[in-house]
Amino acid sequence: MSVNGVHEDLKTRFGREPGDWTTIAYYEALLNVFPANSTGEANASASPQLKGRTVILKGLLNSFEQGGVKGQKSTAATRLRWSSIVLYQDMMDGKVIHKFDIQNNTLIINGVNYTAEFNNLISA
Repeated sequence: MSVNGVHEDLKTRFGREPGDWTTIAYYEALLNVFPANSTGEANASASPQLKGRTVILKGLLNSFEQGGVKGQKSTAATRLRWSSIVLYQDMMDGKVIHKFDIQNNTLIINGVNYTAEFNNLISA
């Protein structure tokens, strides 16, 4: 994973023990300027709609490689390497698309929750 700039707060999270997880969130906002009506045609008179995506990642930060610095500015992206990922959740417009949660035994792929079926197999 790459992030722009120098992040002192991420440097302090490097090399932690399992259980002392680092959680990060990525936010993406999309603006639908001409939302479609029920027939699928663009409606220029309709108000814009804000659509968004949120990705949450929880795990251990194993490697932190800072990009070059020239003066007071970063010249390259900072590279992060993660391991022991215990939570990955990808949501679009408030709907969970993908979720992998070790601690709560949850698995959702393409919006389909496989958790109940998996738990039934375990209890059988």
